[in-house]
Amino acid sequence: SRLTRAEYEGTVRRVFGDASLSAFDFDRLPGDGRVGPFTSNAELLVDDASVQAYRDVAERAAEFLAPDAACADRACAVEFIARVGEGLFRQPLSSDERAAYESLLDIDADVNTGVRLAVTALLQSPRFLYRVEIGTGDIVPGTVELSGREIATRLAFLFTRESPDAQLLAAADDGRLDTAEGIREEAERLFAHPGADRMIVDFHHGWLGLDSLQQRTPDPAAHPEFAALQEDILA
Repeated sequence: SRLTRAEYEGTVRRVFGDASLSAFDFDRLPGDGRVGPFTSNAELLVDDASVQAYRDVAERAAEFLAPDAACADRACAVEFIARVGEGLFRQPLSSDERAAYESLLDIDADVNTGVRLAVTALLQSPRFLYRVEIGTGDIVPGTVELSGREIATRLAFLFTRESPDAQLLAAADDGRLDTAEGIREEAERLFAHPGADRMIVDFHHGWLGLDSLQQRTPDPAAHPEFAALQEDILA
């Protein structure tokens, strides 16, 4: 499914760092959809306005982020593209993907221009904007076994709304997420992440329909306790 605004922000925070967030105009991103009572873009279609919004955000961000790469030569830019691409895609770039993005470095003699174009392209790729699950092969027709990194991405977005951290990726790459015990161990670790508190609050807001309380204004004389109760519930 397509990343929500929170997942988009969490991913770029993980890849570029907190200091980079000012480069992104998150308010210009397409709004989120809902599936039942929960925020989700699984059923939300992408229109021309959404495509343009992603482009505008990517171009503005790249203008600020490319100089941060501090690359004076092509070798540095190639390493930067590989690192950022893996962070945004939650998977290492394939050889074809690396070749495509590295070709942008040859458009202009200024390496900074090539890095800017590559970052702009990476931030508009479906491999970043969507949680892509290809799997490792069919278990039964129509069902695939998720790879370790795909499981890691599910866990990270579920508990923290960020892309996987280094410890979670290490668990995926060395096979620890291939077992229920390994998944449980990482889930318990992520449950202690600061972002998990916000996830729990948002889950209960959606599940119990608490957001609708913001539109409720009963007669204060008849229900004098409502305002204080409403504030406590929505806090």
